[in-house]
Amino acid sequence: MDLTKKEHRTMNWITILGILIISIGTLLTYYGSSLSSRNDKKEITDKIDSFNQQIEKVKTENIPS
Repeated sequence: MDLTKKEHRTMNWITILGILIISIGTLLTYYGSSLSSRNDKKEITDKIDSFNQQIEKVKTENIPS
């Protein structure tokens, strides 16, 4: 199977393009999950803080003077 120079060049560009697309996809997947994780962590922290504030409010209201 004898390939011409033009066919070799085309195959090289397709390989390089494939590697670039895979690496871009990998980076987007990594940063997307990182951002999602950060947002989830912030949401959980906010809910815990809100719950703690509600507990403190109930504690102060139920203490007899």
